[in-house]
Amino acid sequence: MQRLFGILLILLGLSGLLISLCGFYFGYNTIDYIEEAVTQTLKATTQSIDNVSEALELTQASLMAFEDSLGSVEKTIRSANRTLGDSDSLLTEITRIISLEIPTGIEALQRTIPSLAQAAGAIDNTLTTLNDFEVNKEIIGFRLQYDLGIDYDPNVPLEEAVLEIGLNLNNLSEDFRGLEPHLDQTNQNIRQFNRSLTEISRDLQQVRGKLGQASLLVGQSIGRMNQTRTNLGPVQANLHNQMTIAKTVLTILLVWFTIAQTIPFYLGWMLVSGRTFSKP
Repeated sequence: MQRLFGILLILLGLSGLLISLCGFYFGYNTIDYIEEAVTQTLKATTQSIDNVSEALELTQASLMAFEDSLGSVEKTIRSANRTLGDSDSLLTEITRIISLEIPTGIEALQRTIPSLAQAAGAIDNTLTTLNDFEVNKEIIGFRLQYDLGIDYDPNVPLEEAVLEIGLNLNNLSEDFRGLEPHLDQTNQNIRQFNRSLTEISRDLQQVRGKLGQASLLVGQSIGRMNQTRTNLGPVQANLHNQMTIAKTVLTILLVWFTIAQTIPFYLGWMLVSGRTFSKP
């Protein structure tokens, strides 16, 4: 019975030694594998962060460029809006002149046509009389020739020309008044277009605001990515030292465990060999 118990103690010690050897082999390999896996993971993570940061920086640059372009378009639209606003009052004044003042002036001129024609007739008669005035006589052997030097023989007498002008003015005032609806419609179209430009400018301003917010968020994301990469640097730098410490701790534990296995091995050997422990 004593011999059998000794064999069991020897087997227990040998199994402990085997476990220690396996611990050295598999423990070191496991730590090396963990170190390699973590290193590769950190490298891949760092590379991914760099790629994402570059993509975010490119996105931010594109957003800022697009925002600037929209700002230029908005300024152009606002300038056109102001120009159209100025032209609105100008076109209103032109409409008033064309549809009111010019027809009124034409009608006033038409009312004076009869008087002008009468005066033109008198002028015609006077100029014709003066044109016909001539002295051509012989007095005491001398021929006396004299005229006023006026040559008046128009194809159309002045009175007829004035009356013809009056006839040409008959429908002109109505024609000018007929332009008022078209000018009003043009003015309304310009006002509608001006309102549309105002709405577009307001929408562009809102879009620019949202682009600015998006650019700010992208900038914050870039900052977080850079901070994460900075935090990963020390982890990656200290990984090998941490794994070395883990190996050292494992070595100490396994050595202690190996030494501890010599006790049951020694006791078993004593029991199998039939030796007795001497008393002090």
